[in-house]
Amino acid sequence: MNADATLSRAKMVERILGNPTTLRFVGLLVLFTASCASMMPDNIVMRQLLGHNSSLNSQLNGSMDFQGCLLAGGWDPERGYGYPADVEAVLGFRNSPALHKCIASYVPELTWWFQLLAIVILIAVAGALYWWLPAWKGRRSRVVPLEEVDRKGDLRRLLAELVPVAELVRAPRFVVDPAAATTSAVVFGRPRRYTVCLHGGLVARRKADPEGFRGVVLHELAYIRNGDVGITYATVTLWRVFFFAVLLPYVARQVQLLFSDRFIHTDSVFSVYWAGRAPELTGEVLLSAFMVALLYLSRADILRSREIYADLAAVGWGAALQGWHHGAHGGADRSKIGSVLTSFAEL
Repeated sequence: MNADATLSRAKMVERILGNPTTLRFVGLLVLFTASCASMMPDNIVMRQLLGHNSSLNSQLNGSMDFQGCLLAGGWDPERGYGYPADVEAVLGFRNSPALHKCIASYVPELTWWFQLLAIVILIAVAGALYWWLPAWKGRRSRVVPLEEVDRKGDLRRLLAELVPVAELVRAPRFVVDPAAATTSAVVFGRPRRYTVCLHGGLVARRKADPEGFRGVVLHELAYIRNGDVGITYATVTLWRVFFFAVLLPYVARQVQLLFSDRFIHTDSVFSVYWAGRAPELTGEVLLSAFMVALLYLSRADILRSREIYADLAAVGWGAALQGWHHGAHGGADRSKIGSVLTSFAEL
């Protein structure tokens, strides 16, 4: 399929569905909420905030106490779950009140409203990080105003010509990162206050490769035109908050359980449950791993798709296709394994 046909098809999809990146971000937000809700009960930080005893004898943080209450209520762990005799033993009229009193006394509960509040706080933290990132990226110690680099004004005139080509009503602020040697650029900021940062290597190669310079700038302006700048940084902040505030504490909790009474000490109360609960516990961990994989792939899909739509927009505005072609010899020196790994990374 040639570039014109691809661009026409992309525009048709955008007219029917709106900005596809926006729909992908909605999916990411749903996955973020679902993953946080499913992993929150095993979040070691949340359990400490609830006041769970972290001593050696109670390092299962309520899990041992819950299993002990079941044993006291007449549960037979060797039969597993769902047997009528066990259900009658712990839920029947005779033992049920004592069981619930035992659980209420020794097993702190991670209530639904606490989980909901934690998710809201995580989203608020992501929002604060999203608001702070543009200021950090545009700090004076990293970038300089375009005027300090473009003394004659030639570069400013060229950029001013490209802004209407990209169908932008308001021109973004242009700055330069002189320490960046790559021939690239990056756009950041908030609505109506966007900044395009040109790397020093791109500015240096402007005259030697004018078409390449034009393509890179149009590509960055396409992010603004497509409304993908905010979605990009919201995606990045959501993933970082999830990774540090949810995933790492969850993994820490699993490591704690792995090397605690549950598995290592055979005299543990929980040890009698292990044979019957091994498939269930393994399934919980695998499900969490699957949710993390989905969330990561959703993040990667958003960042990749916005690149593709920016490329298509830049080509539609007249950017040379050579900027996206690496030539017939681009992978000639690669081994077969290297080519396979490169293709997988690009996918």
